[in-house]
Amino acid sequence: MRPTPLPLSSLQSLLSSFTSSGTKFQVITTIPHNTTPSSTISSSQARSSSSPPRTLLVLDSSFNPPTIAHHALAISATSSYPQPVRLCLLLSTHNADKALQPAPLVHRLAMMQRMAYTLPAPVDIALTTQPYYAAKAAAIATTSTNAGGYHDSSHDDDDEARATMQQVHIVGADTLARILEPRYYDGANLAPLEPFFARHRLLVMDRKGTQAGAGAVDLVTKLANGGLLHVGGRSEWAARIDCVRGLSGEEVSSTRVRKAVARGDRAAWVDLVCDGVREWIDAEGLYREKP
Repeated sequence: MRPTPLPLSSLQSLLSSFTSSGTKFQVITTIPHNTTPSSTISSSQARSSSSPPRTLLVLDSSFNPPTIAHHALAISATSSYPQPVRLCLLLSTHNADKALQPAPLVHRLAMMQRMAYTLPAPVDIALTTQPYYAAKAAAIATTSTNAGGYHDSSHDDDDEARATMQQVHIVGADTLARILEPRYYDGANLAPLEPFFARHRLLVMDRKGTQAGAGAVDLVTKLANGGLLHVGGRSEWAARIDCVRGLSGEEVSSTRVRKAVARGDRAAWVDLVCDGVREWIDAEGLYREKP
């Protein structure tokens, strides 16, 4: 039997509670590995039933909708780092670049749940108010288990337990370019990324067939060679960025899916999302052009 995701009304309640709480980060639900029909659990159950992971894989996206590219990123990450791993699908309620339309946030959470059931690791679905990666990582690292996070403040006197959990943020090549774009930071300087790279990593999926000079590997090489020193980008950060190959064939993106749905070209998008996401788009009429 297929697992039963949280209904839309429950997700809306969790979303509303988060947005009114003033909290910067919160896990709202967890899908354990080897799911059963009753295996979607609350964030409080998840926090009390497991220790904070040493390595947390964070897939942060607008999920508008989740695609097979998101799925490939998650699969690549879970197979790239020592087991056991914990995966967090993270949705920001304040995106630095992208509008919160056309699919409302609550529908994106519903689709994130459906993708999570297809992944080979425990999956936390979380929300953040932070638009930038350095701030997101800080919020994840400091939010207590009592508030739906990973930090167990009861062990703050224990040096070993206090050791900072390493986060691996899973991104695409375009997102890496935005992370290393100075205009997003005060003073047009990348210095705010120093705390992030001191403790955490990036796993970047490069695009297949990217032209020389335009891909993630080229940008990381530029960083390593001191090409971003003039804007505060330190060459040693490059050692904290892992690059993997992307999907073969044409580029897969949420934008491509939305456009295909809007023009009624089902054949152009139906294989770009997992079954559960496809069923949700169909049932809810998402992304269709309004008459």
